[in-house]
Amino acid sequence: TFVAALNDEDDSVAQTHIKLFHRILDMEIRNKSKARDDYICNEVITYDTYWMLFKPGTILLKGLGTRKH
Repeated sequence: TFVAALNDEDDSVAQTHIKLFHRILDMEIRNKSKARDDYICNEVITYDTYWMLFKPGTILLKGLGTRKH
């Protein structure tokens, strides 16, 4: 997690970079995260936010006839 990465880092420059990265990432996805919650609540989704439904490492399978891809 972010807090663990920050606490494990002894280098103050690296800590500054981690904080900056987190702040930028938070600004970039905050609105999308709110939209995702709204989409889930209303059972709708848009193509550009579809990826947010899945946790990192989720494996997706698509059935095509009798074969799985």
